[in-house]
Amino acid sequence: LDSSVEGAVQVAIGALIEYADNDADAMRSLGGDVASRTDRADVRLRALSSLYNAAPNGRGEHGRLRYEMLLLVIAFGERAGLSSALHPVFAKVEEYGTQWELSPADRRGLLDAVASALVAGGDLAAAHEYKLKALHEVDPAANRSIEAEAERAAAVVTQSIMLDNIFRFDELPDLESVRALEHTHALLWELLNILISGGLKEYLAFHNANSAYVADTLKLSHEALVRKMRLLTFASLGIAKQELSYEEVASALEVEVDEVEAWVIRAISSGLLDARVDELGSRVVINRSTTRVFTKQEWQPLHQRIELWKRNLDALSSMLAAKRAAISAYDQ
Repeated sequence: LDSSVEGAVQVAIGALIEYADNDADAMRSLGGDVASRTDRADVRLRALSSLYNAAPNGRGEHGRLRYEMLLLVIAFGERAGLSSALHPVFAKVEEYGTQWELSPADRRGLLDAVASALVAGGDLAAAHEYKLKALHEVDPAANRSIEAEAERAAAVVTQSIMLDNIFRFDELPDLESVRALEHTHALLWELLNILISGGLKEYLAFHNANSAYVADTLKLSHEALVRKMRLLTFASLGIAKQELSYEEVASALEVEVDEVEAWVIRAISSGLLDARVDELGSRVVINRSTTRVFTKQEWQPLHQRIELWKRNLDALSSMLAAKRAAISAYDQ
């Protein structure tokens, strides 16, 4: 029966190509009929994919038709719980937007559709990436108010803060809609800047003054934010110094000394640090730490490390040259 349904759709597609010259309205109508129900969902998804592939590829009207058919496929996949089957397509939507010469609004619509499907499939981290990409799609000719853009930006920033795997926030203010939060969502803007360059103490002071805002308005977990801020604070410590005593780490993270090793493991697992623990010396030796924001203040310790490496390499080079000279003199 399933093969009969697919066969019928293929015959209809063949007729569209042969006799209707890929009539756009006929394709839309057939696609709407196939997507109108979700029984035999996998068969319907394959049929919709065939219809999409049969649509003429190109720019202008052809690109517009492809765009509409792809939106139909993605929306059906979301409703039918088959979004995971479309991940290879999701990875190409930006390429399609360029290929079909879509407007910024249509490119944003495509990215929004992918994000919605990923949310429905439970992949919030991947969905967030597409929501962030959608923020970049701004049509200068559109009459959308900065307040409307700021609302969208506020949702993306809040999700960035919520997701456990996101620790870099310094690029968000590059977007005009995010910068607008300073005026439209002042408290969220303040929290974002704490995550960009502040420490645990700054966050705790913010929460002490705005606990209801964090919990009730943003729907964020205070405990999760404390955990994230401890890890970010640890990263900042690792930029400033290559060796940290247990007491220094415990003080900055506001934890007991016997908890420090567990926080080292968490920071390494999060990708923020490359470090080792010297249990005998009760110290943490930092090999690499993630820089949270590149300011002059952040560049200074990096510059000092590079200069130290350079001096060490120069000393090693001089030592090797002296050894070679000594060996050469001995041979003679």
